[in-house]
Amino acid sequence: MFLSSIAAVLERSDRDVDESTTCQPATAYGKSKLAAEVAIAEERGPLRAVVLRPPLVYGKGAPGNFARLVTALRRGWPLPLGAVDNRRSFVFVGNLADALASALENPRADGIYHVADDSPVSTPDFIRAVAAAMNVTPRLWSVPEPWLLAAGRSVGMADDVRKLTDSLPIDAARFRRSLAWAPPWDMPTALVETFRP
Repeated sequence: MFLSSIAAVLERSDRDVDESTTCQPATAYGKSKLAAEVAIAEERGPLRAVVLRPPLVYGKGAPGNFARLVTALRRGWPLPLGAVDNRRSFVFVGNLADALASALENPRADGIYHVADDSPVSTPDFIRAVAAAMNVTPRLWSVPEPWLLAAGRSVGMADDVRKLTDSLPIDAARFRRSLAWAPPWDMPTALVETFRP
């Protein structure tokens, strides 16, 4: 069992990304995950080799962009993302843990699978959902995306801005179909659980 990342495939896509999508990792992190997948495939021998590719993971204690978003909402910082019109997949840590357990326990599991929550959401809708679970009002400002990208380029953060504005919807149907799996948590319930004391 290897926990990879959707970054091994792409950083952005307007179309649903499934296991047949050509891998074009754009970062050192994504390239290292893909290299590990290739090594596993070459050395697996007669053994089962299960690789899961999740998108951004959220939940209690999740690091990275999710932790930064939580901090921004707690401090009431304005977020200039209200006009973003994209589609991104996420996965709750509880859903990912359940998917890992299912893959370990199911003898039919073999190969590479994408795993994600039920449906992609836009960045502003995700922010609103997180804020609702935190019982805070998000200060979402509607700034045109070209302005956001220009501002990001001017301070050397263009890639960070693109992660917030670009789409990356994941098609996880193969995993669900092959293992008869469904995520046990929907996003609103998962977020409530995330911020439960």
